[in-house]
Amino acid sequence: MIEAVEVIGESGAEMSGLPVVAAPLITAHAAVGDATNLGQFTGWGLTLEALRALPPDLAPGISGYVLDLPWRQPFAETCEAAAALAGERGWRLHVTVGLMGSRPDLANTDDQAIVRRVRGAAAFAARNTAHRCFLDTFESIDRGYFVRHGLIDRRGDPTPAGLALARFGKEDQP
Repeated sequence: MIEAVEVIGESGAEMSGLPVVAAPLITAHAAVGDATNLGQFTGWGLTLEALRALPPDLAPGISGYVLDLPWRQPFAETCEAAAALAGERGWRLHVTVGLMGSRPDLANTDDQAIVRRVRGAAAFAARNTAHRCFLDTFESIDRGYFVRHGLIDRRGDPTPAGLALARFGKEDQP
């Protein structure tokens, strides 16, 4: 697991209070059991199981951890469990929400599923303001290698997921 943490840079008055979250590097084949060349990606963060296995006390200089939430991982129950754990232990939590598949040969172009995931991420972020939620991928890649949908298309126009995020919280307003 995490054996040591090294923060490189100057520390001083201007750095005090700066939150630092730990996010170990991971590879896709380690996460999904795929050792082919199509599964050789590097990401960052911890699974919910890995977060649960960490000691409750943070290492000096660390304020929390990053939860990696790839597409195949159930969203709501995983995020809520991680947020509850972080709250119990006094950690800051950053959640990286994957909108793309784990392999470049498996395109994720299901707009409605992506919209549901983006809405879920927005709802999680609204309920858990002490934590941060990041969406990965921002811009859609609609051709070539590793096709995936994001919040904007290649022309900068919002995708259905981008529109859902922009409208979040406004559905009940006139």
